[in-house]
Amino acid sequence: MAEVSGVSDMRSPYRTHGDSFDVDDLVSREPFLQFKNWFEEAKLEPNIEEANAMALATATKNGSPSVRMVLMKGFDKNGIVFYTNYNSRKAAELVCLTDTLLVRARTCLSYCYNLSQSWLNDINQASPPPKKPKLDKKQRDKLYDVEKRTREQVCLAATFLVRAGMSYCYIPSQSWYVLLQTFLVRAEENPKCSCMFYWEQLKRSIRVEGSVSRLSKEKSEEYFNSRPRPSQLGALSSNQGSIVDSRKTISDRFKSLSETYKDEDKTIPKPDCWGGYLVTPDLFEFWQGQTTRLHDRICFRRLATGEKVDEKLTHIGEDGWVFERLEP
Repeated sequence: MAEVSGVSDMRSPYRTHGDSFDVDDLVSREPFLQFKNWFEEAKLEPNIEEANAMALATATKNGSPSVRMVLMKGFDKNGIVFYTNYNSRKAAELVCLTDTLLVRARTCLSYCYNLSQSWLNDINQASPPPKKPKLDKKQRDKLYDVEKRTREQVCLAATFLVRAGMSYCYIPSQSWYVLLQTFLVRAEENPKCSCMFYWEQLKRSIRVEGSVSRLSKEKSEEYFNSRPRPSQLGALSSNQGSIVDSRKTISDRFKSLSETYKDEDKTIPKPDCWGGYLVTPDLFEFWQGQTTRLHDRICFRRLATGEKVDEKLTHIGEDGWVFERLEP
């Protein structure tokens, strides 16, 4: 493999010692107003085209990370808002069982499990058999009842999954345990993320860590309807992250939908698998670069329950926040 030359010699000057960022330079003793201050400066910088671009890092429950660029589409005291396809990898890694619909789906599947285990225990079977054993009439009647109720619950669970924006493949009711395992793998991931804004022209970045929850369908629809029609059609045309044979397939899909919705008065529906997330921060780090590499780092965080701080190092902020200066 050919080596990329000159990488080790790439250097650019940052800010000087006289242009440092310290605790006394904070505009607020809570992070949201400080974020707003720096973001407004980035918006006014003519060479920064998208000040709202951020790297979004997620991870599976087993710790396998992934990162991609997205656009922040809202910010206030509640946190950071972005939108995406719920079938994407990041969405799969952000699945949270606190979502009401997912809880209800799991309840249905758990019911199937308990129901079938009860029947299996009656005929002394340790696991779902590949073929039905010979049963007497009483056992056959009970099996029929179990299968009937299982089908109902699997269909109900699938309905909840779709309403929650999760995709699934149809699985026959006798394979409910496969559906249950598949669901549990997806539904217990890691609803936490980290966001990074980097504004090279200002030699500044902001890192945010927090938990993630979905926006309501109504809020997602409100934003979707405000988007330009080509962007709406783009969301409708793509099953984000899925393998496709060629770009032509996507282009043809887009052209077909463009023809369907060529009437400007015809509303383009928001896909069920598309919507917003809210990142609720529990940490902000404000970074400003120095040419000496003695960069300035000030971190706001929430105190852990029962945590005692050294007031020489940790400053008590506002609204339950503390802030500290970190070594570069």
